[in-house]
Amino acid sequence: MAVTFVLGGCGSPNGPERYEVSGKATFNGQPIPAGKIMFAPDRSAENKGPRGIARIENGQYKTLPGKGAVVGAQIVQIQGYDGIRLKESVGSDFGTPIFRRYDTKVDLPDKTTNINFDVPLNRK
Repeated sequence: MAVTFVLGGCGSPNGPERYEVSGKATFNGQPIPAGKIMFAPDRSAENKGPRGIARIENGQYKTLPGKGAVVGAQIVQIQGYDGIRLKESVGSDFGTPIFRRYDTKVDLPDKTTNINFDVPLNRK
């Protein structure tokens, strides 16, 4: 997993400071067509606050406005889909899953951050 940092920040008047997180999201080195990423403060590391949420589109993600992540230890949950919506489908707006949810951990700084995630093909 490659990690790159970019300076900047965005605040929230109703709670802890939240920062934009963006980057590339790949599965076995290939761009994830569609999906979502959630940044949940890692309570086992005594971090707390709201969750950050991002949509994956064509291998790129960026937290939604007002939905950035708080500083500190995070559990990151990544869900990837093929991006093909079936009209008769009642399921996901993202299409069919291409892998089971992938969880990893990161430690976020107190600034806007760029982090690239690669979901490995063979994992436990």
